[in-house]
Amino acid sequence: MITEQETVKYSYQQEIDIFKKSIHTLKSRINAYSLSRLLLFIGALASLFFIINYSGWVIMGFMLLLLLVFLILVSKQAKLAIKLSHQLHCATLLQNEIGILNGEINIYGNGKIFTDGQH
Repeated sequence: MITEQETVKYSYQQEIDIFKKSIHTLKSRINAYSLSRLLLFIGALASLFFIINYSGWVIMGFMLLLLLVFLILVSKQAKLAIKLSHQLHCATLLQNEIGILNGEINIYGNGKIFTDGQH
């Protein structure tokens, strides 16, 4: 017969597996944004070279467009990094809970430094 504690462990493990898949996907997306930003930066440098040599308004507009796309990618990557951090913390928390159920030591302190003897 399955105990309640085993059911909770199984549930936590399923959630950890979901978080791990999400973490893998987020890391892949962050890497893709990083590569895209690098390519855009190289394109902007090439555009700058052509602007200096040929003084083209079209090329200048293209460079501004590259800059705008670059900033959008930076923003999206920052949001993904925040989401990744949250997912990692959630997975760590759940793993800690499973450890506690298995009798392992809690990864967090006991809060002794926050106790006030006069309270």
